[in-house]
Amino acid sequence: MPSSPLLPQIPSAPGVASGKPAAAAGFAAPKGLPFNGGDALPLVARDLTAIAAGSAAVAAPRRRHARDS
Repeated sequence: MPSSPLLPQIPSAPGVASGKPAAAAGFAAPKGLPFNGGDALPLVARDLTAIAAGSAAVAAPRRRHARDS
């Protein structure tokens, strides 16, 4: 008597026995990347502005003031 239940007999999918999937037979890969119409320059400018503002906010309190003696 086996310690685990027997696995059911599952029929193979079409095209698996031949080694070539049936769904991929008529598929052709695109030649280039798709263009979504977006421009990256505004995003880069916004991000660089945010980095500069954050750097200024961190550096401003750390500035040492000259003492008048």
